[in-house]
Amino acid sequence: MSITARSRRKAGGHARATPQGPVAIHVQGAPVPVIPFRTEALIQYVGSVTKVAGLLGVDKSQPTRWRTGQGMPSPEKARLLTDLEHVYSRAAMIFEPRVINDWMTGSNAYLDGARPIDVLTLRGASEVLEAIDAAEQIAFGG
Repeated sequence: MSITARSRRKAGGHARATPQGPVAIHVQGAPVPVIPFRTEALIQYVGSVTKVAGLLGVDKSQPTRWRTGQGMPSPEKARLLTDLEHVYSRAAMIFEPRVINDWMTGSNAYLDGARPIDVLTLRGASEVLEAIDAAEQIAFGG
């Protein structure tokens, strides 16, 4: 639940649940809608709206609309967008930006040779996050 939604609940209001998750997060004290924020972050990570559209299996106009708040993804695409942005954010903590896309689309021993992007799309983020944790242990020990 977002801080904004928590505030409404404390004030006696009801937080509106949406399939897309919380309505807003706060960045430097200002509310920022979640879907536009995640869409913009993912575009920055992968390098273009066209690449994001390809990862999500949507027309390239859709991420542009989401990043400007002119539209919302379906619940299924919102989940995938959220998972992708989360995984890319975690990968950015250990990999150089230019390496992340190669890691996501390359064969991964931790995932029994599967590509992280395929595992994420088919089964969700948890196994891919575990693979990132394993890569972090290899890279930095622990």
